[in-house]
Amino acid sequence: MTRLCNAVNKSLLISFWSEKSHSKWLSQNIVTAFPETDFDCVIMLHDNSTWTSHEAYTKFIWIRAQRQIRFWYLKRFITPYILRAYRYIWVVNDDAELAFKPLHYQCVVDHLNIPLSGPVYLSGAHAHPITNPDSNFIQKIGRWTDFVETGIVLVGSSLAWECIWKYLDLATGFGWGIDLVWCKMIGIKCLPKGQENRACAILDAFGMHHRTDGIVSIAKGSPEAAAYQILEYKIFNTKMKNFAPVAENRDIFDSCSKNEKNSSAVIVSKL
Repeated sequence: MTRLCNAVNKSLLISFWSEKSHSKWLSQNIVTAFPETDFDCVIMLHDNSTWTSHEAYTKFIWIRAQRQIRFWYLKRFITPYILRAYRYIWVVNDDAELAFKPLHYQCVVDHLNIPLSGPVYLSGAHAHPITNPDSNFIQKIGRWTDFVETGIVLVGSSLAWECIWKYLDLATGFGWGIDLVWCKMIGIKCLPKGQENRACAILDAFGMHHRTDGIVSIAKGSPEAAAYQILEYKIFNTKMKNFAPVAENRDIFDSCSKNEKNSSAVIVSKL
């Protein structure tokens, strides 16, 4: 893919905050977890909360649109022109707590050339058992799958995100239903022939906690699903299937962790 002349050697972090986010792990640890030398940060605000006292207020980009939801922002503000400028795009909910360092994760993803991925859930509410740690793959970093959930932590290359952006319905808010089709969609539409099963991965060697008591209800999210269940998308439907390990061993994981900058040590929370 052709890079823009103004491309930066950084990744982009996008998160979605409200007044309640002040007490969350991410808002209190974001500067440490996502250093400004390696990440630009865009925070989408969906209420009237004030963040002028945040330590990174002058360094982040803040976009406010009341009562809007994650993928509504992504479709309108994170356009292909922006996507192409970054190495990876991280979409992280405000109620995520990472048990790894993003630079370590990104180093592994880079070496394994994984377009779209997510860590496993160590605790907290989640909808799909496939996102639980799988003992068969922890020593092999993770597995190629046909499913990566829309949240709570989602990491994609600029190529993968540009492919997703093209197919995001304008009515999308929660992103409900697009994760049922986007892995095969990326593999078939945007990867070289023969790489169809190398679009998505769940990385068992990296985990996170979902610090919330619940998830988006079917009543709230299911109206969006119809947009991705039309005939055009049927061939992309997930079977919640693992294809193969992403690596034969943990050598790449360990190699990335040896670099102090990409240390695999768990981030110390300020909470």
